[in-house]
Amino acid sequence: MQCVRDANEVAQTNSVLRFIKTKWIVGFVVLIIIFDYFSVTVAVGVGLVTKNRAGGFGLGVTILVVFNVLFLIFCASYAAILFIHPGYITNSFIPAYHPGRAAQNKDKDTDRTGTSNHSNQSDCTTYPPTFRVQATQFDATYCSQCQLWRPPRAHHDRHANRCVWEFDHYCPWIGQSVGGHNHKHFVTFLFWCVVVLSFTAIALGVSYPSLISDEHGDGLWSGRGRGPIIGAIAVSSFFAFFVGGLLFNHIWLACDSLTTFEDMFEVRTIRARDASILSKHYDPWQLQAKKACKDHWYYVWGNPRTEGNLWWLESPYRNWCFRMGANPLVWFVPFAKPHHDLLNVEYNPRFDQWGRARMRSEWPEYLR
Repeated sequence: MQCVRDANEVAQTNSVLRFIKTKWIVGFVVLIIIFDYFSVTVAVGVGLVTKNRAGGFGLGVTILVVFNVLFLIFCASYAAILFIHPGYITNSFIPAYHPGRAAQNKDKDTDRTGTSNHSNQSDCTTYPPTFRVQATQFDATYCSQCQLWRPPRAHHDRHANRCVWEFDHYCPWIGQSVGGHNHKHFVTFLFWCVVVLSFTAIALGVSYPSLISDEHGDGLWSGRGRGPIIGAIAVSSFFAFFVGGLLFNHIWLACDSLTTFEDMFEVRTIRARDASILSKHYDPWQLQAKKACKDHWYYVWGNPRTEGNLWWLESPYRNWCFRMGANPLVWFVPFAKPHHDLLNVEYNPRFDQWGRARMRSEWPEYLR
């Protein structure tokens, strides 16, 4: 009994330490948010509204009203990404996979135990051959740590010590992972973060001449007050560009129906393997020949980000709607989330029924 009690105490201690380790940076983010709010409301409120000179009152009220509305939406988006889990897998399950809606014509199935009519290599003698790994991608994998079977696209999150469906990455700024269940909320949070930070930098920049003048500020923001205003503009601009880069990257991934994990460890692996083959067959200065060979490979197998991507749904817009929802009015609304049927998952019909890559000559005829 004493051993069991000690084990439970150790487990509870580890859970507390893991919580502190993953959540401490959230407090730092909250301090940045408070600083941003203070910079605009206090600087503009005191400098323009209460010290009205030559029309400063109207500009100050406009900035305060717009900023507070944007700030409330931003806070709601941050709360959503903090409290909505990424898609933890609690029970073993294997979804049913079926071709995307574009696959209207029936195509002959590839026998699982037989061989394809075409070689696994390109049959063009002009270029060196390449290949795609022919492992079945719809098979469930077993997680020894969680002790359950998990579907494709699920990976173990070592920070939470749990498996996450459509695992994207672990984000320290929110204290948890980004997965299929909260990826939309993460993109929404990034969007409103960029909006608020950009508005902060622009509002303070427009108000700067009035805030530091003796006429408008009556000495409150003049002289020593210039430093905090310039600092607030610099910090807001820096984080706006930083978060804007993240937002662009995740919009790009959503339009390609990829996660960060898949892009880094699957797509880039294919490209690295192809680049290795090219380097063995071509000299470094034969750039045009390399490009022609790679274009041929992508024609035969499909670009690994689009036609050669198992989860590609025929268009960037469809991929985006799968992630963000079909209604554009709720794309960037906090807490609004599209419904995902985890038991019926669409896949690219260019792959066979086991998720194995096929050459263009084996694709459904209307997709060739």
